Amino acid sequence: MPVAQARDALHWRAGDGGLLSASYRWLSSTRLDAGVGEVRGRRTDLVAQWDSEGGLVAGLGHEYSALDVRVTPERAAPVTNGDLHTLYAVVSWDRALENAALSLAFAPALSASSNAFSEPGELNGDSVQVWASAMALFPASRGEWVLGAARDHRFGEATIYPVVGWRLRTESWRVRLVYPDLLLQRELGRHWALGLTLAPDGNEWQAFDANLAWEGAFAREAWQAELQFSRRWGQRLETALTAASVWDQHWRYVARGGQRLDVGSDDSYTVGVQVRWRLGGTTMK
Repeated sequence: MPVAQARDALHWRAGDGGLLSASYRWLSSTRLDAGVGEVRGRRTDLVAQWDSEGGLVAGLGHEYSALDVRVTPERAAPVTNGDLHTLYAVVSWDRALENAALSLAFAPALSASSNAFSEPGELNGDSVQVWASAMALFPASRGEWVLGAARDHRFGEATIYPVVGWRLRTESWRVRLVYPDLLLQRELGRHWALGLTLAPDGNEWQAFDANLAWEGAFAREAWQAELQFSRRWGQRLETALTAASVWDQHWRYVARGGQRLDVGSDDSYTVGVQVRWRLGGTTMK
């Protein structure tokens, strides 16, 4: 019964099977530094995954953030209507080697405010993101060592970073002590599971104001620790309640006055729900 991680597309593994997943998270208010305003909102994530027998996993995902950004004075407010979408397609491939295994993933994405999608001519190269990862997996006395690199926008901008650590999967435990995504999950009997994840939780969008008159990058940088309490219903359905602490938040954007701003904000939290459904002949593990 795997726990979903923030932007977990690049951590899908062959053998998890096909699934559909939907989640909703309410974001508490976070006050911007120097008392210039606050940000609050909600986020939904939709994922569809298909798993083949040859170690190939393919999927589609949609992240939607509806942010209420209140900043004074008006000229310091960001150029965005607050409705921010990221659409992506991912292909992940696992291959067993003689003394190791190789895991590759690639995911092109479009990331922009909603009004840009309603006027496709407004989309350009600034809307395109490329996520990718390459990891070598080496057997340990228990579990496996992970060594590789990844590229995505979870640190608030396009960043290439190392992926290094150790992971273990047993009947009762799933452990991923791999920078920058940490995961601890414990099965609690046949139906319940408790999980904790720690991961970067940023993104970047091509943003427009409501009239498509102003354009500028809008980015968020943050770290998040999330607790999930999951319940399995039969062989295919799983639901979860989530609660997270969010810290080290920064908002980078072009203001309506034309200046580029980098504004920090205080710690906040999220609460949410998640539903997952297994497809085909695959049942939950």
